[in-house]
Amino acid sequence: MTTPDEESERLNGKEERLDAVKVAVIVPSKTKHKDGGVGRQNRGAPPDGGLRAWIVCFASFWTNGVIFGVINSVGVLYVRLGRDYGDGEESSFKVSLVGSLCIGTTFLFSPVAAVLSDQFGIRQTAFVGSLLVVSGMFLSSFADSLDLLYMTYGVMVGIGASLAYTPSLVILGHYFKRRLGLVNGIVTAGSSMFTMVMPFLMNASLEAFELSGTLRTLAAMMSLLLVCSLLFKPLEGTSGSDDIGVELGVKTNVRESKCRACCNTFINTSIWRNKKYMVWALAFPVSLFGYFVPYVHLVKHVEVSLPGYNGELLITCIGAASGIGRIIFGQLADFQNVSRILLQQLSFFSLGVLTMLLAIANQYWILVVICLGMGIFDGCFISLLGPIAFEIVEIGRASCRERV
Repeated sequence: MTTPDEESERLNGKEERLDAVKVAVIVPSKTKHKDGGVGRQNRGAPPDGGLRAWIVCFASFWTNGVIFGVINSVGVLYVRLGRDYGDGEESSFKVSLVGSLCIGTTFLFSPVAAVLSDQFGIRQTAFVGSLLVVSGMFLSSFADSLDLLYMTYGVMVGIGASLAYTPSLVILGHYFKRRLGLVNGIVTAGSSMFTMVMPFLMNASLEAFELSGTLRTLAAMMSLLLVCSLLFKPLEGTSGSDDIGVELGVKTNVRESKCRACCNTFINTSIWRNKKYMVWALAFPVSLFGYFVPYVHLVKHVEVSLPGYNGELLITCIGAASGIGRIIFGQLADFQNVSRILLQQLSFFSLGVLTMLLAIANQYWILVVICLGMGIFDGCFISLLGPIAFEIVEIGRASCRERV
């Protein structure tokens, strides 16, 4: 027989242990966020269709299309800026830095965008990014020096593009699972379709409205990103959100240091125990060093080495073939027996070889063939990004930042 005081102490001890477990579970999972951050403990399956899902798919399609349609057509602006700010070797380097900063910043800030999506929500992050893109592009139209363009076009547009682009891919996992490969192919095909037409539109706009008018036109086109970002609201009760906080919380020592708990809030350190993810995540940025070189320099290369031929058409060839490749390989990636990682490795190797061949091609038709091949393999590489990330990390076990 226990006395009433002993029984009371025993119950109080149980309650303390229960509270400790609750803290360990709740803190890492950040359940207070309601708009698609890590914190929603959702366990249902994505709907894989429906009107709302396809509207989100179209919004992501437009976001990818506008952002990378402009980025991939930077070679057209490069030629025009070269005429305005000098054509010498030193001037060419300074001019190319405008587009290079934008491209580099876009990808450099992707991890930051993913963390912000976790902390503040997918929709909020995308909206802020869209606002930065529009503001940066509009302010670029008033810039009268390369230094100002570095800040407005290179940094502002680059950071904004990253904050808008990253959530547009993350949101797909909240609405699709079985069709995720196909949907990623459709969404990333947006950049291909826009890349097909943007060089010609930008060239026509430069002739009609000069550089300032063209940048304002692009700012107006990009303003639709604000509308798209408002559509990036995850569904309640889908497994696309992150449950890793709950899983880690149960296993986490109750006496975990505050420093480690704070670190886990922003960076999922456990994911780096996944060797396959670690190798993929570290090798991926290295393989992208030369990825955008053709987009920046191909138009100028044709102007110098093959005068009289249309360099913009080659960018269109890459975009058209890439769109076809994204749909084909996006669908192919949904088959269970297909190795997505092997396909991406083959596409990287082929892209590298074809990029080297661009430098020695001395006839225009050879350049066209090379660009078509680059487009096909580019479509394979791009369409498999999302599915591979979800496959390695496992849907519902990793946050937005690990999926990206």
